[in-house]
Amino acid sequence: MKHVWSLLLFIICTSLQAQVGINTTAPDPSAMLDITAIDKGVLIPRMTEAQKNAIGSPAIGLLVFQTDGSDIGFHYFNGSSWDYLAANTAQEIDDLSDGIYQNLSLYLGDTAAPAIDGSEDSNIGVGPFVFRRLTNGSNNISIGILGNEFLTTGDDNINIGNYGLERVRTGSNNIAIGNRTGMNMDFTSSGNILIGNEAGNGDFSIQNRLYIENSDAGPNSALLYGEFDNDLLRVNGTLEVNNELQVGSYTFPTSDGATGEVLTTDGSGNVFWNTATSTPTPSVVRADMSTNHTVAVSTITKINFDTDVIDTNNDFNTSSERFIASQTGLYQIAANITISGTGTYVVIIAKNGAPPGNTLAQKACEVVTTETVSFSTVESLNPNDYIELYIFANDPATILALSVASQFMVYKID
Repeated sequence: MKHVWSLLLFIICTSLQAQVGINTTAPDPSAMLDITAIDKGVLIPRMTEAQKNAIGSPAIGLLVFQTDGSDIGFHYFNGSSWDYLAANTAQEIDDLSDGIYQNLSLYLGDTAAPAIDGSEDSNIGVGPFVFRRLTNGSNNISIGILGNEFLTTGDDNINIGNYGLERVRTGSNNIAIGNRTGMNMDFTSSGNILIGNEAGNGDFSIQNRLYIENSDAGPNSALLYGEFDNDLLRVNGTLEVNNELQVGSYTFPTSDGATGEVLTTDGSGNVFWNTATSTPTPSVVRADMSTNHTVAVSTITKINFDTDVIDTNNDFNTSSERFIASQTGLYQIAANITISGTGTYVVIIAKNGAPPGNTLAQKACEVVTTETVSFSTVESLNPNDYIELYIFANDPATILALSVASQFMVYKID
């Protein structure tokens, strides 16, 4: 009976005070229940995740301790679902109010990727309002305020900078590095590389373009402009090779050269447009005789080569029957002379006058009936030096004029 009265007294006191103190006679005024202890604790109901989820109509704030699953610990009901009280701060990206991780995609920032529908894949977005219209694009990276803001379904875009590629919607394979880079590009722009603040902003509907510039300069003013689809690279400025102060540096002209002009250097680092100097055609000559030539006895006679068969530079004069050099260099001079007769004969190659004083080379032969004398020499000639062929005969003879019989040939070899 004593215990019954004690319980009644406790209930009455509790009702009167609207507070409960356990192991204390002065519960804290701010607490409905104040448990005081120095060697024990409060044991909250413990249950499995399945048991927790089976609680019918849980009250907001209901607290339990989950004993299994991936989130062992305290859970409370927030009115619509159970929330986990992590041991420390946020344990996963999804625990953050401005973070999302799904489908191998990561989004961090205020209102980052709010429209994704779950079908996007492998995107990374960091910054306020990044990917604000993205629904299902994949393999995109954007870091910066409002980066790729209007992108919806484009793939493989990379932006590093505030407002970069902001208006591109369905374009793909764009790279932008710099603030406001490519910000004004058309919805479908693709395949562009833009480096520098505001690079490419002066060109709206672009495809497969390169801009390297720290302004919105267009194709004719940007420091570097390129067209990947046309294999074009344009330098709108001075192109230097090596450091300007080093020997071997060159400053190229910025204007177009005229037709046929070539770039030449003064050896001091300056390059100019100049008229191209053509490489002269090497001399190649073969002359024949139009008729047989009767040779006088005991006389040095010039052989009558009066027909040029090959003459690349018009170096053979058929009137004077001589080769006249038009270029400085080494020449091979050859003679094939067919002699009809009996006796001793000497064929002579002479330079700038008759032999014997101007002889370059000669060959003697004994002829019984018909014989072909063939020999050559290599000589250095200057412009206007001339070569002639002569014959000296001890006995009567005739030089045969057949093209396969007698020939006078000159070749410039260097």
